[in-house]
Amino acid sequence: GGGLGVHLQDITDQKRFEEVSVASEGALRTLAGALFSNHDQERRVISWELHERLNQELATLQMDLSLLENTPMLGKDVQMQIHAVGNRVGKLADALHRIASDLHPSILDHLGLEVAMRAYITEFASREGLRCKFLTRNAPQSLSPEMGICLYRVLQEALENAARHGKPQRITVHLSTNANELVLSVRDDGVGFIPEAAIDKRTLGLIRMEGRVKLMRGEYSLKSRPGFGTLIEARIPLEPHNPAKSRTAGI
Repeated sequence: GGGLGVHLQDITDQKRFEEVSVASEGALRTLAGALFSNHDQERRVISWELHERLNQELATLQMDLSLLENTPMLGKDVQMQIHAVGNRVGKLADALHRIASDLHPSILDHLGLEVAMRAYITEFASREGLRCKFLTRNAPQSLSPEMGICLYRVLQEALENAARHGKPQRITVHLSTNANELVLSVRDDGVGFIPEAAIDKRTLGLIRMEGRVKLMRGEYSLKSRPGFGTLIEARIPLEPHNPAKSRTAGI
């Protein structure tokens, strides 16, 4: 009788431990989700302030400088100086626009995930001098804001990590949907690494990617070997109401 009682007690303790573990995991997911959500919202507000307020002020300043530059009584030397200042203001406005877009891509809100990803990949390839291909299959027409920003940030982290650490020549991004999930994969032909031994600046990016995907109750995987490049894949379950469009495209 004593042995059976101890065995039943072990089962009960194990069940309680599992229940506490599930509850703790749920609480951690809720907390992390709130932190990501607040962080994303703060970035959205700052991005709006930079784009709508500061950029508008700079645009007005550029117009004033242009009018001043075309005032004949100032003389050529002064006009050339005003022109140079106008060019510097224009470069500042461009820099602010890039910062605002990095903080929160407004294109994601207005034109959707596929267009936002295509624009970012094109800009990234030009900036880094890399060959990047973007392929889509049954790309979704609409997604929740949380899912959209999750996958956009995963793409950013994956590309930036590849360029910074992988030394690739070519990167292929694939976005697709099947019956019940949205799949994003990023493959590069860089130097690769041993994931278990990666204790460097790239580690934080990998943790952020995995954390965002798991908050969406998705699956995250990373495969890499020295000399064989890296493959990052995120699979996120789709809600039944999310429509998808049948389309295959590349850039």
